[in-house]
Amino acid sequence: MNKFELPSLTIPELMGSVQVISSVIGGDWVMKKMAHEKRKIEEFKKISENGKHSYLFKPDPHPLIEWALDLEKLLTHARETHEFTPNESILKLYTLGKILERCQHESGLEKLTDRLKQKDSFFSAFFEAEVAAMYSHKGFSVRFIEEGSNRTPDLYVKRADGLDGYVECKCRDLLTERDEKLKKAWDGLQKGILGEFGPQKISFAVFVKSQNDLEIKDVPSLKNFIIEQYKMGGCGKYDRATGDLIYSTDPSGKYQVVVNNWMRPDEEAQQEAFNFFVREEFDHVTMLCDGRVDENDLPFWKRPIVIGMANEKPSDRVSGIVNAFKSAVGQLSKEKPGAIWIRIPDNSWSNEIEKAGEKAVKLLQAEMDGGANTRVNAVVLATRMTHAVNNGEANGLIYNPLYLTIENKNSAKLVDQSFWQHL
Repeated sequence: MNKFELPSLTIPELMGSVQVISSVIGGDWVMKKMAHEKRKIEEFKKISENGKHSYLFKPDPHPLIEWALDLEKLLTHARETHEFTPNESILKLYTLGKILERCQHESGLEKLTDRLKQKDSFFSAFFEAEVAAMYSHKGFSVRFIEEGSNRTPDLYVKRADGLDGYVECKCRDLLTERDEKLKKAWDGLQKGILGEFGPQKISFAVFVKSQNDLEIKDVPSLKNFIIEQYKMGGCGKYDRATGDLIYSTDPSGKYQVVVNNWMRPDEEAQQEAFNFFVREEFDHVTMLCDGRVDENDLPFWKRPIVIGMANEKPSDRVSGIVNAFKSAVGQLSKEKPGAIWIRIPDNSWSNEIEKAGEKAVKLLQAEMDGGANTRVNAVVLATRMTHAVNNGEANGLIYNPLYLTIENKNSAKLVDQSFWQHL
């Protein structure tokens, strides 16, 4: 699978993958969905002309359609500049095409088509195809098992020498229940701030850190505090030169806040790009700015807005795999070897990969110790990380797969490791 991720990706290679996707999923469906999404984008832009920036809260499109729209922009840019620089969306699009190419002739692939078209099931179907492609590349025949009223595994795999078994694929949700609540609360706060300041064309920087999880019931009072502080000249301090933040505390004592005026509404700054720098990391960052280019091709920026929000207590991005494991076990057969593959969202462990991996191993080993869950031979955790490459002429992005395997020493059916080993 590593051979999919090359920074030297060319337009013909990319379009070859796109052609495979179109043949499997349906090119007409993709084009129809792209046209629909373009209309929605324009509608949100029109209702955002009041300065409330409503388009920021437009529901995310189907991932495949989002990637296809990015491809369209990239190809337009390449025609105009003769430069081709793939971004993360393009690498994902290319990867999906190569995966479908490898497993397109396996039995039952057509059962994935409808799921790939559905936004909520797209990533789980993508991952199922990815695992199937890996087994196919290792010399196994693969059969996609149709979902029915009874709980069944996703794949039946068999090698020419007779080695066979079942495979269950699970996608861990990108957001846990806690994360969903936090996102709703932070989105509510940001909507409130932009709804107040946006129509006034105010330029500002707001940074908020919560000592505990931001609660939805606190959003109105916190928003009002931020607005009042701005009207009084701001609170705390943001040093744009050093990136240092000095916080004030809201009346509840639960939130640390910085509110600074940035520029006058009619003030412009002449610079190549509008950037800001802070020394701290934030869970949610929004940066908005109006720009223009004058008759001398010099860029000017005005009305910049920066909003940074974070919890002191970080999200737990690891323990959710236990729920995925427990759900998967019941779908494996007791009669044949079984492997569970769990997909971790892209880049979700990027800042703590070693620590997260160690915790994951301990959690899953605890589930398999003591003779329980003997129908499981191994669990494979799979994720992908995007990172930049700067190596002479080979510059670009790599969408790199990473795997972590936890073997069950108590499994009832003993088979060689090739049954679950990744490539």
